Amino acid sequence: MAITLISTPPAVITREQARQMQQNPPENGIIGPIARHTQHNVRALFTPPAADEMLGKGTLWVTESKLYFYSWDTNNGLAIDYPTIIIHGISRQPASDGTGPSIYTQLDEKLNTFGRTSQTATREGVDEEEEEDHTSELKFIPDDIGAQSIVNNSNNQQQNDYDEEMFQDAEEDKK
Repeated sequence: MAITLISTPPAVITREQARQMQQNPPENGIIGPIARHTQHNVRALFTPPAADEMLGKGTLWVTESKLYFYSWDTNNGLAIDYPTIIIHGISRQPASDGTGPSIYTQLDEKLNTFGRTSQTATREGVDEEEEEDHTSELKFIPDDIGAQSIVNNSNNQQQNDYDEEMFQDAEEDKK
């Protein structure tokens, strides 16, 4: 599970490009991540604040393996593995932080101000209840408010596919 900072846009391809590549595979045999949905003009907002200033407004891709965000204005972005996203949904109400409707995600990692992720390790003599919270909230705020449902539904499908694969792998391990 990871949140990875990226400095170049992801090599995401469309379904049509993937079909063409399957018919005429590249020499290296590698086909990039396939986009289920692409949304331009999206702002990313972290809570607690970490990387908001360096991310700016960019493009959000929902692929088959990760959620990507990249800003050409700042040449920075994120690649988020699906298991890192522990909650996601649509927030239709204006938030207390002044943002409007958004796609809300809760991540199982924190992104600190230096761009590194951290997960809280269990410390000796400290109950789990007393441990520091190691989650982050990340809102994606598209200029096109109607796109929220499309992006969230795409993310739901990818999360369900991932969960189903994990369940099948666990069942096969039991055999």
